[in-house]
Amino acid sequence: MEIELHPLAEHWDSLISPFKHTFFETSIWAKIIKQGYGCDVFLILLRDNNRILLGLPTMVLNFKILKLLLAYYPYGNFFGDLSLIPHFFKELDKVLDKFNIHRVRITEKSNNSIIGPPGYRQCLSWQHILDIEGKDVESLWSGYKKRVRRDVSRAERLGITITPAQNEEEIDQYYHLYIQTMIRNRAFRPHTKKLYNAIFHFLGKKEKASFLLAKLNGRIIGGIIVILVDDTAYYLGNASDVKYLKLCPNDLLLHSGIKLALSRNLKYFDFMTTSFDDYALMNFKEKWGAKRLPFYTFEKNLSLFRSKIWDFLWRIGNNKFLTNIFNKLQLLKK
Repeated sequence: MEIELHPLAEHWDSLISPFKHTFFETSIWAKIIKQGYGCDVFLILLRDNNRILLGLPTMVLNFKILKLLLAYYPYGNFFGDLSLIPHFFKELDKVLDKFNIHRVRITEKSNNSIIGPPGYRQCLSWQHILDIEGKDVESLWSGYKKRVRRDVSRAERLGITITPAQNEEEIDQYYHLYIQTMIRNRAFRPHTKKLYNAIFHFLGKKEKASFLLAKLNGRIIGGIIVILVDDTAYYLGNASDVKYLKLCPNDLLLHSGIKLALSRNLKYFDFMTTSFDDYALMNFKEKWGAKRLPFYTFEKNLSLFRSKIWDFLWRIGNNKFLTNIFNKLQLLKK
């Protein structure tokens, strides 16, 4: 058995088609990642002669100081014979140096939990899933906590409406609000404008994703992205105008996103991952009835020197004051 790094190509989907896989292993999502982050994408395949045994979609971010290989956003799922994962990591270590990789970061969802490979540091975060199978709008509403029903009703009563984005101009306005939200949260901006444009181009026009926008008197005051693939709706990219938070647009947006998932007869609404100590965000997700599940990251440094330099620079760059300056500079580009 040997490892092969297979770049994005037209026959990417034919390589994964014999295996049970999700949308996030397909070539469409690979194109979105490649365009959104300006990075290389690879299928890492474990082969026995010409037979594929196991695979993992990955992305390579080259920061010059550090070249990082990671299972790509949002979930880098293994496909194939999962019992071979330990062997996969052994073979992977043999070839990473040839590609000048300095750090490896692999993620794995809770429903495919694996034992951490030797030499890899394991980190815990949380994934939140709401089971909506067999529900309708009425049963969904009755299952909400009282404060959720109150806030959704308040937003509707005050005249907030929810409509899907129709063009790239509205995506730009949404992204502008996203940067404002990152400034308010004093948080680093993980999503690029190119990523949102790629999602809208490749998925929005095919109704596999929806940019839901909260509007008041025609003005966009908030928005979320809901990706509707396989049997799950994935929620990401919440953004809102601080001046209107008291009107509860975020609650109405989430309620509308979950209703959209119900209308597509999906089984789950995935609130995505949360840092293990971000209790405010966890409380927001769990108030909808979402179940908290463990989500693991396995990380290994292949260049200790470069990794230490990068971690030092990252701590400086992730300083809340400097992060705010960076985010505000992005606003000026609009």
